[in-house]
Amino acid sequence: MKRLIILNGQLIFPDRIDTGKALICKNGKIEQILADKMLEINPDDQIIDAKQQYVSPGFIDMHVHGGGGHDFMDGTVEAFLRIAEVHAKYGTTAMVPTTLTCTDEELMNTFTIYKKAKVLNNKGAKFIVELPKKERGDEPVSSEEEIIIVPKSEKDNAYVSLAVESASSPAAPHTLLIIDDESEILDMLERFLSGDFKILKASNGMDGLSLVQTALPDIIICDVMMPKMSGTDFLQLMKGDKKLAHIPVIMLTAKTSEEDQMVAFDCGADAYLTKPISLKYLRKRIDQLLARVESAEVVNSLAKTEKKYSKEEQKFLLKCREVIDNNLNNSSFEIMAFAEHMGMSHSTLYRKIKGMTGMTVVEFINEYRLFKAVQYFKEGETNIGTVCSKCGFNDVKHFRDLFKRKMNMTPKQYVLSL
Repeated sequence: MKRLIILNGQLIFPDRIDTGKALICKNGKIEQILADKMLEINPDDQIIDAKQQYVSPGFIDMHVHGGGGHDFMDGTVEAFLRIAEVHAKYGTTAMVPTTLTCTDEELMNTFTIYKKAKVLNNKGAKFIVELPKKERGDEPVSSEEEIIIVPKSEKDNAYVSLAVESASSPAAPHTLLIIDDESEILDMLERFLSGDFKILKASNGMDGLSLVQTALPDIIICDVMMPKMSGTDFLQLMKGDKKLAHIPVIMLTAKTSEEDQMVAFDCGADAYLTKPISLKYLRKRIDQLLARVESAEVVNSLAKTEKKYSKEEQKFLLKCREVIDNNLNNSSFEIMAFAEHMGMSHSTLYRKIKGMTGMTVVEFINEYRLFKAVQYFKEGETNIGTVCSKCGFNDVKHFRDLFKRKMNMTPKQYVLSL
């Protein structure tokens, strides 16, 4: 391995300055410091004569806004490169570019410029931007953190086959499949979403299709440009299968043209998101699509039943609903008051409702209250506390738990799906 050797420099140590020493570097790091007379020079060593100038370990600046008359918020590649060169001149070997408070659009643009500048930066201090990493046993990245997915470099064509089931959150209620040939994107999305989803991963459309057929995920995030099988080819095959067509697919890609979007939607995409994108926004779209898919069947089950009732039974159930409706916002309305309004004993009421619906009286009342809650939400009411009160629930947490158990989503998720 070729070495870089610096001779005749004044080496800066924490407690002193030394001369007459040779500094030996390998792979960009200081490997050894020897007295000049102990040094053995190899034919392929690169020698630098410091000419008695000071030699110091590189400085890593963790908070940099700019330099040399430029700012990272200038929004140009030139600004990024000039800042890096100026800081390198004064001893900074690596830095973390820092933005100012700005709009989402400005922040997205800064990330795009950063990606371009990083590829071209070969004279200045190295740019360091690390995404949050999840170690074994750590908590997943919070959904409140504003992380951004950026497009991959065009020159990065490395491909590693990957079609695995993640061990994250096996008890999660929903399974999410991520298909992307960038391992960094796969890992970042897994860290971000693994707290709420069981994650499956694939690095191309072909492996992704196999996973969909065997695992039947609840939702899919898919890149467009991938080896073996593209995202649009995957989408056509998956949506063409009646057993799989119901699964919502979010296309997440760097292809931004209207034509590309129309092709994806024609193939059956449920959403088309372009990089760079906020992970918070991505999570919101996931929740909306899941809620949209799950709500239709459940609402129908609340509104009607497949069981056939006699005319007398229908009249009885209609009267029951009228009584509950008239007392809907009364949280203290229960079996004794219900029986009194129906003109029968509470034991008779219990037997009739149980025999006809399979539910207890309390379950029957709550079922109707949930049905009314869904109606309020569909009519435009978005305040969950208001709907909770209108439907006779005096505890928002209890209402949320019942709603989620019945609808497979929280009231908030249902409102967002409408």
